[in-house]
Amino acid sequence: MSFSYQLKLSSRRKSVAIKIVKGQVNVYAPKNVDQQFLVAWLDSKASWVIEKQRESERLFQAELRQKSESFYLNGTRYSIVMASSCRTPCLCPETGVLRVSENDMLNLNTQLEKIYCESLSRILDSRLKYWASRMNTHFQSVKIRYYKSRWGSCDSKGRLTFNSKLACLPESLIDYVVVHELAHRTYMNHSKAFWTLVSQYYPEHEKAKQEIRRWARLV
Repeated sequence: MSFSYQLKLSSRRKSVAIKIVKGQVNVYAPKNVDQQFLVAWLDSKASWVIEKQRESERLFQAELRQKSESFYLNGTRYSIVMASSCRTPCLCPETGVLRVSENDMLNLNTQLEKIYCESLSRILDSRLKYWASRMNTHFQSVKIRYYKSRWGSCDSKGRLTFNSKLACLPESLIDYVVVHELAHRTYMNHSKAFWTLVSQYYPEHEKAKQEIRRWARLV
């Protein structure tokens, strides 16, 4: 036998049947079923059972993930709902729901990273222009990528890099990170002069740092 199953016998049954639930194969048969017949019958169904078992297990895992998964975008928490009618992920800000297909649910991290990057790109496009103008500075380029422990960076050539997870945070905190990195265009350190410059444009930077640490535990 190429698959395991749980046999359930009943005196009321007159035929043999297979039911697959959450990847578990249940075989229902009459109480007096001939064992040789049963084994031969199950062998004839092996390919079909294995295929359906994998499909059932995949769907079950996707459903489990849906129940446990949520994420933040721009400071708002979204629930994730699996919907077979969705060909592409559908974000509904009005209801706080992200609808995804079964396949997208199984590749959820990839889908969320795409959402983060697209959202953050739109925000940075406007906020970098705004703050660079206010701070009378400039930058060479902007890149978005995943970081484990940092929110952004700025090198000596003015190349800015931001953590894609910034998209999870409220825009006011994204502003702080932008101001912080643009201040490095003047001071490539965290000296007193650097923090004085940050304070000039973002007076509540200490509070922002505390808030970002709180968000880091959530996202």
